[in-house]
Amino acid sequence: MRTSRETELANEFFRLFDARSTSMADMPKRQSTLVYTDPDFLRMERAQLFRGQPLIFCLSGEVANPGDYVTADLDGLPVVVVRGKDGQLRALVNMCSHRGSRIFPDERGTVKGRG
Repeated sequence: MRTSRETELANEFFRLFDARSTSMADMPKRQSTLVYTDPDFLRMERAQLFRGQPLIFCLSGEVANPGDYVTADLDGLPVVVVRGKDGQLRALVNMCSHRGSRIFPDERGTVKGRG
């Protein structure tokens, strides 16, 4: 976050605190139940939240040594984070492009002699 934005938020917090107020709306917002049940809305929401932006996947200490890996599904996309022999972390799609099977079937582990 930019320092100027942080300052704006801090100033707004103290203004509301001093006024013993909130930034909440005057009236409750009515939400259609479709927001919770519509498959198209779910696809759109997942695309906005989980695709096209960085996500926290794991802590670097979970893959501390060359060959260490962690896998997970991110909104249906199988991903693996592995530490290479050179010490760099790499995130890859955890799928064989030829057969579509998982390369790393376990949730976490160490591949000896690789990385």
